[in-house]
Amino acid sequence: MGTIQAPPAATDQEADPRLAAYYADRALMWRNVVLIQCLVVASAVGIGLAGTLSGLHMRACGLGEDTIALLNSINLWVVGYLVMYFSWRSDHTVSKLGRRTPYILLSLPFIVVSTALFPYFTNTWSLILLYAVKMLFLDMKASTQPLLRIDCVPRDMLGRVGAITTCVTALSFFAVTRYGMRIADSHPTVPFVAGSLVMAVMTLICCRFLREPPVTCPATTGFRPWSALAIGCRDRRIILLMVGVALIGGFYQMFGYWNTFWATAPAGTGLGFSKADYGDAISWQALAAVVVALPCGWIIDRCSGYRVVAAFWCLQLVGFAVVVSLVHDASTFLFATILCATGGGLGGAAEIMVFKTCDARHVGSVTSSLSLFRNVISGTVLAISGWLVVNGGTSDYGRAYVFGMVLATAGLACFWGYRRLMAPPTAPASSPALAVPAETPA
Repeated sequence: MGTIQAPPAATDQEADPRLAAYYADRALMWRNVVLIQCLVVASAVGIGLAGTLSGLHMRACGLGEDTIALLNSINLWVVGYLVMYFSWRSDHTVSKLGRRTPYILLSLPFIVVSTALFPYFTNTWSLILLYAVKMLFLDMKASTQPLLRIDCVPRDMLGRVGAITTCVTALSFFAVTRYGMRIADSHPTVPFVAGSLVMAVMTLICCRFLREPPVTCPATTGFRPWSALAIGCRDRRIILLMVGVALIGGFYQMFGYWNTFWATAPAGTGLGFSKADYGDAISWQALAAVVVALPCGWIIDRCSGYRVVAAFWCLQLVGFAVVVSLVHDASTFLFATILCATGGGLGGAAEIMVFKTCDARHVGSVTSSLSLFRNVISGTVLAISGWLVVNGGTSDYGRAYVFGMVLATAGLACFWGYRRLMAPPTAPASSPALAVPAETPA
Protein backbone atom coordinates (compact mmCIF):
# COMPACT_ATOMS: atom_id res chain seq x y z
CA MET A 1 0.00 0.00 0.00
CA GLY A 2 3.00 2.27 -0.27
CA THR A 3 5.25 4.03 2.18
CA ILE A 4 3.61 4.91 5.48
CA GLN A 5 4.57 8.11 7.24
CA ALA A 6 5.55 8.07 10.88
CA PRO A 7 2.66 8.80 13.23
CA PRO A 8 2.55 12.18 14.91
CA ALA A 9 3.86 12.65 18.43
CA ALA A 10 1.30 11.32 20.88
CA THR A 11 1.62 14.06 23.46
CA ASP A 12 3.50 17.18 24.44
CA GLN A 13 3.70 15.75 27.96
CA GLU A 14 6.45 13.41 26.76
CA ALA A 15 8.68 16.49 27.14
CA ASP A 16 7.95 16.45 30.89
CA PRO A 17 11.30 15.59 32.54
CA ARG A 18 9.61 13.41 35.18
CA LEU A 19 7.87 11.37 32.52
CA ALA A 20 11.02 11.19 30.39
CA ALA A 21 12.96 9.89 33.41
CA TYR A 22 10.22 7.35 34.14
CA TYR A 23 10.37 5.87 30.64
CA ALA A 24 14.18 6.01 30.59
CA ASP A 25 14.34 3.78 33.68
CA ARG A 26 14.27 0.41 31.93
CA ALA A 27 14.73 -1.55 35.18
CA LEU A 28 11.53 0.02 36.50
CA MET A 29 9.77 -0.56 33.20
CA TRP A 30 10.57 -4.26 33.15
CA ARG A 31 9.60 -4.65 36.80
CA ASN A 32 6.25 -3.09 35.98
CA VAL A 33 5.90 -5.33 32.92
CA VAL A 34 6.49 -8.41 35.08
CA LEU A 35 3.90 -7.26 37.62
CA ILE A 36 1.38 -6.53 34.87
CA GLN A 37 1.91 -10.04 33.52
CA CYS A 38 1.29 -11.41 37.00
CA LEU A 39 -2.01 -9.54 37.02
CA VAL A 40 -2.81 -11.23 33.72
CA VAL A 41 -2.06 -14.64 35.25
CA ALA A 42 -4.21 -13.80 38.28
CA SER A 43 -7.15 -12.97 36.01
CA ALA A 44 -6.66 -16.13 33.96
CA VAL A 45 -6.60 -18.33 37.06
CA GLY A 46 -9.41 -16.56 38.86
CA ILE A 47 -11.92 -15.76 36.14
CA GLY A 48 -10.70 -17.26 32.87
CA LEU A 49 -11.73 -20.85 33.51
CA ALA A 50 -14.62 -19.79 35.73
CA GLY A 51 -15.98 -17.73 32.86
CA THR A 52 -16.03 -20.74 30.55
CA LEU A 53 -17.52 -22.97 33.23
CA SER A 54 -20.14 -20.35 34.14
CA GLY A 55 -21.71 -20.63 30.70
CA LEU A 56 -21.77 -24.42 30.88
CA HIS A 57 -23.20 -24.29 34.42
CA MET A 58 -26.00 -21.96 33.28
CA ARG A 59 -26.80 -24.24 30.34
CA ALA A 60 -26.91 -27.25 32.67
CA CYS A 61 -29.36 -25.32 34.89
CA GLY A 62 -31.75 -24.85 31.97
CA LEU A 63 -30.74 -21.54 30.34
CA GLY A 64 -30.63 -21.71 26.54
CA GLU A 65 -27.76 -20.53 24.36
CA ASP A 66 -29.76 -17.55 23.15
CA THR A 67 -30.49 -16.47 26.75
CA ILE A 68 -26.86 -16.85 27.79
CA ALA A 69 -25.76 -14.88 24.72
CA LEU A 70 -28.31 -12.17 25.52
CA LEU A 71 -26.98 -11.84 29.09
CA ASN A 72 -23.48 -11.33 27.73
CA SER A 73 -24.82 -8.91 25.14
CA ILE A 74 -26.53 -6.81 27.82
CA ASN A 75 -23.24 -6.66 29.71
CA LEU A 76 -21.42 -5.53 26.58
CA TRP A 77 -24.01 -2.81 25.97
CA VAL A 78 -23.75 -1.62 29.58
CA VAL A 79 -19.96 -1.75 29.63
CA GLY A 80 -19.94 0.47 26.56
CA TYR A 81 -21.00 3.24 28.95
CA LEU A 82 -19.21 2.01 32.08
CA VAL A 83 -15.84 1.75 30.36
CA MET A 84 -16.11 5.44 29.49
CA TYR A 85 -16.98 6.34 33.06
CA PHE A 86 -14.34 4.22 34.78
CA SER A 87 -11.62 5.06 32.25
CA TRP A 88 -12.41 8.77 32.40
CA ARG A 89 -12.54 8.63 36.19
CA SER A 90 -9.20 6.82 36.37
CA ASP A 91 -7.63 9.33 33.94
CA HIS A 92 -8.51 12.06 36.44
CA THR A 93 -7.78 10.16 39.65
CA VAL A 94 -4.94 11.49 41.79
CA SER A 95 -3.82 9.13 44.55
CA LYS A 96 -0.70 7.66 46.09
CA LEU A 97 -1.56 4.32 44.48
CA GLY A 98 -1.74 5.83 40.98
CA ARG A 99 -4.61 6.26 38.54
CA ARG A 100 -5.61 2.68 37.67
CA THR A 101 -4.66 0.62 40.75
CA PRO A 102 -7.43 1.92 43.07
CA TYR A 103 -10.11 0.62 40.70
CA ILE A 104 -8.48 -2.80 40.41
CA LEU A 105 -8.44 -3.09 44.19
CA LEU A 106 -12.02 -1.82 44.58
CA SER A 107 -13.38 -4.39 42.13
CA LEU A 108 -11.44 -7.33 43.58
CA PRO A 109 -13.64 -8.44 46.55
CA PHE A 110 -16.85 -8.36 44.50
CA ILE A 111 -15.32 -10.45 41.71
CA VAL A 112 -13.83 -12.96 44.15
CA VAL A 113 -17.01 -13.50 46.17
CA SER A 114 -19.39 -13.74 43.20
CA THR A 115 -17.07 -16.16 41.39
CA ALA A 116 -16.59 -18.41 44.41
CA LEU A 117 -20.34 -18.63 45.11
CA PHE A 118 -21.51 -19.14 41.53
CA PRO A 119 -21.42 -22.98 41.27
CA TYR A 120 -23.43 -23.38 44.51
CA PHE A 121 -26.58 -21.83 42.98
CA THR A 122 -28.93 -23.40 40.44
CA ASN A 123 -31.95 -21.08 40.57
CA THR A 124 -32.18 -19.02 37.37
CA TRP A 125 -32.62 -15.63 39.03
CA SER A 126 -29.89 -16.29 41.61
CA LEU A 127 -27.48 -17.13 38.80
CA ILE A 128 -28.45 -14.01 36.89
CA LEU A 129 -27.95 -11.83 39.99
CA LEU A 130 -24.53 -13.28 40.80
CA TYR A 131 -23.54 -13.02 37.15
CA ALA A 132 -24.63 -9.37 37.04
CA VAL A 133 -22.57 -8.47 40.15
CA LYS A 134 -19.53 -10.26 38.79
CA MET A 135 -19.79 -8.66 35.36
CA LEU A 136 -20.30 -5.14 36.77
CA PHE A 137 -17.05 -5.24 38.70
CA LEU A 138 -15.25 -7.09 35.94
CA ASP A 139 -16.23 -4.12 33.79
CA MET A 140 -14.55 -1.79 36.27
CA LYS A 141 -11.43 -3.95 36.23
CA ALA A 142 -11.43 -4.33 32.45
CA SER A 143 -11.80 -0.55 32.02
CA THR A 144 -8.65 0.19 33.99
CA GLN A 145 -6.22 -2.74 34.24
CA PRO A 146 -5.40 -2.93 30.48
CA LEU A 147 -4.49 0.76 30.55
CA LEU A 148 -1.51 -0.07 32.75
CA ARG A 149 0.32 -1.57 29.77
CA ILE A 150 -0.26 1.56 27.70
CA ASP A 151 0.69 3.83 30.63
CA CYS A 152 3.82 2.03 31.78
CA VAL A 153 5.46 1.23 28.42
CA PRO A 154 6.94 3.55 25.75
CA ARG A 155 4.69 3.73 22.68
CA ASP A 156 7.29 2.24 20.35
CA MET A 157 7.34 -0.96 22.45
CA LEU A 158 3.60 -1.56 22.71
CA GLY A 159 3.59 -4.31 20.11
CA ARG A 160 6.43 -6.27 21.72
CA VAL A 161 5.17 -5.89 25.27
CA GLY A 162 1.73 -6.81 23.96
CA ALA A 163 3.32 -9.95 22.55
CA ILE A 164 4.69 -10.79 26.00
CA THR A 165 1.19 -10.38 27.40
CA THR A 166 -0.10 -12.67 24.67
CA CYS A 167 2.46 -15.32 25.64
CA VAL A 168 1.64 -15.07 29.32
CA THR A 169 -2.09 -15.18 28.62
CA ALA A 170 -1.64 -18.18 26.34
CA LEU A 171 0.49 -20.16 28.78
CA SER A 172 -1.96 -19.40 31.58
CA PHE A 173 -4.82 -20.49 29.36
CA PHE A 174 -2.99 -23.73 28.50
CA ALA A 175 -2.43 -24.69 32.13
CA VAL A 176 -5.81 -23.55 33.42
CA THR A 177 -7.84 -25.08 30.60
CA ARG A 178 -5.96 -28.35 30.30
CA TYR A 179 -5.85 -29.17 34.00
CA GLY A 180 -8.75 -27.07 35.30
CA MET A 181 -11.25 -28.76 32.99
CA ARG A 182 -10.17 -32.16 34.27
CA ILE A 183 -10.75 -31.00 37.84
CA ALA A 184 -14.13 -29.52 36.85
CA ASP A 185 -15.33 -32.91 35.57
CA SER A 186 -14.88 -34.53 39.00
CA HIS A 187 -15.01 -31.50 41.37
CA PRO A 188 -17.15 -28.80 39.70
CA THR A 189 -16.81 -26.20 42.47
CA VAL A 190 -13.01 -26.33 42.94
CA PRO A 191 -12.00 -24.19 39.90
CA PHE A 192 -14.35 -21.40 41.06
CA VAL A 193 -13.27 -21.32 44.71
CA ALA A 194 -9.54 -22.03 44.35
CA GLY A 195 -9.16 -19.78 41.32
CA SER A 196 -10.82 -16.80 42.98
CA LEU A 197 -8.60 -17.12 46.06
CA VAL A 198 -5.42 -17.31 43.97
CA MET A 199 -6.54 -14.24 42.03
CA ALA A 200 -7.13 -12.28 45.26
CA VAL A 201 -3.67 -12.99 46.67
CA MET A 202 -1.75 -12.36 43.43
CA THR A 203 -3.61 -9.13 42.68
CA LEU A 204 -2.94 -7.68 46.13
CA ILE A 205 0.79 -8.44 45.85
CA CYS A 206 1.10 -6.97 42.34
CA CYS A 207 -0.77 -3.77 43.17
CA ARG A 208 1.44 -3.27 46.20
CA PHE A 209 4.65 -3.09 44.14
CA LEU A 210 3.48 -1.65 40.80
CA ARG A 211 4.54 1.94 40.11
CA GLU A 212 2.48 3.94 37.65
CA PRO A 213 3.93 6.86 35.64
CA PRO A 214 3.87 10.41 37.10
CA VAL A 215 0.94 11.56 34.96
CA THR A 216 -1.72 13.66 36.63
CA CYS A 217 -4.75 15.26 35.06
CA PRO A 218 -7.18 16.44 37.77
CA ALA A 219 -10.75 16.81 36.58
CA THR A 220 -11.87 20.39 35.93
CA THR A 221 -15.50 19.41 35.28
CA GLY A 222 -17.77 16.57 36.32
CA PHE A 223 -18.22 13.49 34.16
CA ARG A 224 -20.78 13.71 31.40
CA PRO A 225 -21.88 10.64 29.44
CA TRP A 226 -20.11 11.76 26.28
CA SER A 227 -17.07 13.38 27.90
CA ALA A 228 -14.76 10.61 26.73
CA LEU A 229 -16.18 10.66 23.21
CA ALA A 230 -15.66 14.41 22.98
CA ILE A 231 -11.93 13.76 23.43
CA GLY A 232 -11.57 10.39 21.76
CA CYS A 233 -13.49 11.37 18.63
CA ARG A 234 -12.30 14.93 18.08
CA ASP A 235 -11.37 13.84 14.59
CA ARG A 236 -14.62 12.30 13.35
CA ARG A 237 -12.78 10.17 10.84
CA ILE A 238 -11.49 7.95 13.63
CA ILE A 239 -15.06 6.68 14.18
CA LEU A 240 -14.75 4.59 11.03
CA LEU A 241 -11.45 3.18 12.31
CA MET A 242 -13.05 2.27 15.66
CA VAL A 243 -15.96 0.53 13.94
CA GLY A 244 -13.41 -1.39 11.87
CA VAL A 245 -11.61 -2.50 15.05
CA ALA A 246 -14.93 -3.76 16.45
CA LEU A 247 -15.74 -5.79 13.34
CA ILE A 248 -12.42 -7.00 11.91
CA GLY A 249 -12.10 -9.99 14.24
CA GLY A 250 -15.70 -11.10 13.66
CA PHE A 251 -15.08 -14.76 12.86
CA TYR A 252 -12.54 -15.23 15.65
CA GLN A 253 -15.02 -13.62 18.07
CA MET A 254 -17.80 -16.01 17.03
CA PHE A 255 -15.55 -19.05 17.14
CA GLY A 256 -14.07 -18.03 20.49
CA TYR A 257 -17.49 -17.58 22.07
CA TRP A 258 -19.35 -20.56 20.61
CA ASN A 259 -16.68 -23.28 20.39
CA THR A 260 -17.18 -24.28 24.05
CA PHE A 261 -20.92 -24.84 23.55
CA TRP A 262 -20.35 -26.47 20.16
CA ALA A 263 -17.69 -28.89 21.43
CA THR A 264 -19.60 -29.96 24.56
CA ALA A 265 -23.08 -30.16 22.99
CA PRO A 266 -24.37 -33.73 22.38
CA ALA A 267 -23.44 -35.40 19.12
CA GLY A 268 -25.80 -34.30 16.41
CA THR A 269 -25.83 -30.64 17.43
CA GLY A 270 -22.22 -30.53 18.64
CA LEU A 271 -19.09 -32.64 18.95
CA GLY A 272 -20.06 -34.46 22.17
CA PHE A 273 -16.85 -33.77 24.15
CA SER A 274 -16.58 -34.10 27.92
CA LYS A 275 -15.13 -31.09 29.75
CA ALA A 276 -11.78 -32.90 30.06
CA ASP A 277 -11.74 -33.77 26.35
CA TYR A 278 -12.59 -30.19 25.46
CA GLY A 279 -9.87 -28.86 27.76
CA ASP A 280 -7.27 -31.17 26.22
CA ALA A 281 -8.24 -30.12 22.69
CA ILE A 282 -8.58 -26.37 23.25
CA SER A 283 -5.49 -25.92 25.43
CA TRP A 284 -2.98 -26.48 22.62
CA GLN A 285 -4.08 -23.33 20.84
CA ALA A 286 -2.39 -21.45 23.67
CA LEU A 287 1.03 -22.83 22.76
CA ALA A 288 0.44 -21.92 19.13
CA ALA A 289 -0.30 -18.35 20.24
CA VAL A 290 2.98 -18.31 22.19
CA VAL A 291 4.99 -19.41 19.14
CA VAL A 292 3.64 -16.61 16.94
CA ALA A 293 3.28 -13.86 19.58
CA LEU A 294 6.75 -12.30 19.41
CA PRO A 295 7.05 -12.46 15.58
CA CYS A 296 3.57 -10.95 15.32
CA GLY A 297 4.48 -8.22 17.82
CA TRP A 298 7.55 -7.37 15.75
CA ILE A 299 5.47 -7.29 12.56
CA ILE A 300 2.87 -5.02 14.21
CA ASP A 301 5.54 -2.57 15.38
CA ARG A 302 7.43 -2.52 12.08
CA CYS A 303 4.87 -2.90 9.30
CA SER A 304 1.95 -0.89 7.98
CA GLY A 305 -1.13 -1.41 10.11
CA TYR A 306 -3.26 -1.58 6.97
CA ARG A 307 -1.23 -4.45 5.55
CA VAL A 308 -1.26 -6.34 8.84
CA VAL A 309 -5.04 -5.97 9.15
CA ALA A 310 -5.48 -7.25 5.59
CA ALA A 311 -3.32 -10.29 6.42
CA PHE A 312 -5.37 -10.80 9.59
CA TRP A 313 -8.56 -10.96 7.51
CA CYS A 314 -7.02 -13.45 5.07
CA LEU A 315 -6.02 -15.75 7.93
CA GLN A 316 -9.55 -15.58 9.31
CA LEU A 317 -10.91 -16.63 5.94
CA VAL A 318 -8.66 -19.71 5.99
CA GLY A 319 -9.71 -20.54 9.56
CA PHE A 320 -13.38 -20.12 8.69
CA ALA A 321 -13.07 -22.48 5.72
CA VAL A 322 -11.44 -25.14 7.91
CA VAL A 323 -14.00 -24.83 10.75
CA VAL A 324 -17.11 -25.08 8.57
CA SER A 325 -15.84 -27.79 6.23
CA LEU A 326 -13.39 -30.07 8.08
CA VAL A 327 -14.09 -30.19 11.83
CA HIS A 328 -15.93 -33.30 13.00
CA ASP A 329 -13.84 -34.86 15.81
CA ALA A 330 -11.17 -34.05 18.43
CA SER A 331 -8.22 -34.05 16.03
CA THR A 332 -9.83 -31.76 13.45
CA PHE A 333 -11.13 -29.49 16.23
CA LEU A 334 -7.59 -29.29 17.63
CA PHE A 335 -6.24 -28.36 14.19
CA ALA A 336 -8.88 -25.64 13.76
CA THR A 337 -8.25 -24.07 17.16
CA ILE A 338 -4.48 -23.99 16.56
CA LEU A 339 -5.03 -22.42 13.15
CA CYS A 340 -7.29 -19.73 14.61
CA ALA A 341 -4.87 -19.01 17.46
CA THR A 342 -2.01 -18.62 14.99
CA GLY A 343 -3.93 -16.14 12.84
CA GLY A 344 -5.22 -14.22 15.85
CA GLY A 345 -1.72 -13.02 16.73
CA LEU A 346 -1.97 -10.19 14.20
CA GLY A 347 -5.24 -8.87 15.58
CA GLY A 348 -3.55 -6.39 17.92
CA ALA A 349 -2.51 -4.27 14.94
CA ALA A 350 -6.04 -2.92 14.58
CA GLU A 351 -6.39 -1.40 18.04
CA ILE A 352 -2.76 -0.27 18.15
CA MET A 353 -3.59 1.98 15.18
CA VAL A 354 -5.98 3.73 17.58
CA PHE A 355 -3.59 3.68 20.57
CA LYS A 356 -0.99 5.59 18.56
CA THR A 357 -3.31 8.59 18.48
CA CYS A 358 -3.50 8.79 22.30
CA ASP A 359 -2.24 11.70 24.36
CA ALA A 360 -0.81 10.27 27.61
CA ARG A 361 -3.16 12.48 29.63
CA HIS A 362 -6.24 11.12 27.86
CA VAL A 363 -5.44 7.47 27.20
CA GLY A 364 -8.59 6.40 29.03
CA SER A 365 -10.80 8.69 26.96
CA VAL A 366 -9.48 7.42 23.63
CA THR A 367 -9.43 3.75 24.61
CA SER A 368 -12.85 3.98 26.24
CA SER A 369 -14.27 5.59 23.11
CA LEU A 370 -12.90 2.63 21.20
CA SER A 371 -14.38 0.28 23.82
CA LEU A 372 -17.79 1.93 23.49
CA PHE A 373 -17.93 1.19 19.77
CA ARG A 374 -16.46 -2.28 20.21
CA ASN A 375 -18.69 -3.34 23.10
CA VAL A 376 -21.94 -1.99 21.70
CA ILE A 377 -21.24 -3.59 18.34
CA SER A 378 -19.98 -6.83 19.90
CA GLY A 379 -23.01 -7.04 22.20
CA THR A 380 -25.37 -6.58 19.29
CA VAL A 381 -23.72 -9.15 17.05
CA LEU A 382 -23.47 -11.63 19.94
CA ALA A 383 -27.22 -11.36 20.57
CA ILE A 384 -27.86 -11.84 16.87
CA SER A 385 -25.56 -14.87 16.79
CA GLY A 386 -27.42 -16.41 19.74
CA TRP A 387 -30.67 -16.09 17.81
CA LEU A 388 -29.02 -17.57 14.71
CA VAL A 389 -27.73 -20.58 16.66
CA VAL A 390 -31.16 -21.61 17.97
CA ASN A 391 -33.22 -20.40 15.01
CA GLY A 392 -35.45 -23.24 13.83
CA GLY A 393 -35.41 -25.03 17.19
CA THR A 394 -32.15 -26.95 16.61
CA SER A 395 -28.76 -25.57 17.58
CA ASP A 396 -26.60 -24.84 14.55
CA TYR A 397 -23.34 -23.13 15.47
CA GLY A 398 -22.25 -22.94 11.84
CA ARG A 399 -24.68 -20.05 11.31
CA ALA A 400 -22.78 -17.99 13.87
CA TYR A 401 -19.45 -18.73 12.15
CA VAL A 402 -20.77 -17.60 8.76
CA PHE A 403 -22.11 -14.45 10.39
CA GLY A 404 -18.70 -13.81 11.95
CA MET A 405 -16.92 -13.96 8.60
CA VAL A 406 -19.40 -11.48 7.14
CA LEU A 407 -18.62 -9.12 10.03
CA ALA A 408 -14.86 -9.45 9.48
CA THR A 409 -15.31 -8.52 5.83
CA ALA A 410 -17.32 -5.44 6.81
CA GLY A 411 -14.52 -4.51 9.19
CA LEU A 412 -11.94 -4.75 6.43
CA ALA A 413 -14.08 -2.40 4.34
CA CYS A 414 -14.05 0.11 7.24
CA PHE A 415 -10.24 0.12 7.30
CA TRP A 416 -10.16 0.67 3.55
CA GLY A 417 -12.63 3.56 3.93
CA TYR A 418 -10.61 5.12 6.78
CA ARG A 419 -7.45 4.98 4.71
CA ARG A 420 -9.25 6.75 1.90
CA LEU A 421 -10.51 9.45 4.27
CA MET A 422 -6.98 10.02 5.60
CA ALA A 423 -5.50 10.41 2.12
CA PRO A 424 -4.08 13.87 1.44
CA PRO A 425 -5.64 15.92 -1.36
CA THR A 426 -4.78 14.67 -4.82
CA ALA A 427 -1.82 16.55 -6.26
CA PRO A 428 -2.08 18.29 -9.66
CA ALA A 429 -0.70 16.22 -12.52
CA SER A 430 2.48 18.28 -12.61
CA SER A 431 3.14 18.04 -8.88
CA PRO A 432 5.37 15.38 -7.28
CA ALA A 433 3.57 12.30 -6.05
CA LEU A 434 2.25 12.67 -2.53
CA ALA A 435 3.07 10.23 0.22
CA VAL A 436 0.54 7.61 1.28
CA PRO A 437 -1.41 8.86 4.36
CA ALA A 438 -0.26 8.20 7.88
CA GLU A 439 -2.04 5.48 9.83
CA THR A 440 -3.19 7.92 12.50
CA PRO A 441 -4.92 11.25 12.21
CA ALA A 442 -2.84 14.35 12.79
